[in-house]
Amino acid sequence: MSEYWRDLEIGEQKKVGDRFLDNDEWVLIRDEHLEFEFTRTYDECSKLTQRKADCVPPIENGTNRYGVDVSYFRKTINRELNRDLNNFKPDELARVLARLSVTADSAVIFEDEFQHRKEL
Repeated sequence: MSEYWRDLEIGEQKKVGDRFLDNDEWVLIRDEHLEFEFTRTYDECSKLTQRKADCVPPIENGTNRYGVDVSYFRKTINRELNRDLNNFKPDELARVLARLSVTADSAVIFEDEFQHRKEL
């Protein structure tokens, strides 16, 4: 079974067993890498650091039984939504979700539920 690694989030504590990218090579973190206080937390200035994931995401390729291109949606969701939601502006989040909605079924956005407009 293959290993699956995830990137550490900003502010997450580094641990022995994590790995960091040094040039083109992954290096496992040992105790001596964490000697100094400033190296224990992952931040913007850290080298890319990863931790073994607790679970492996399912492989989703092609279309499902309803014709939905699951690989497109998985890739787009991972790219657009698997980041810190605290940094999304409401209009940015709405656009991402609207694009996904229109791609899935462009007729749905014209249903009554979604046609409410603010009165001026």
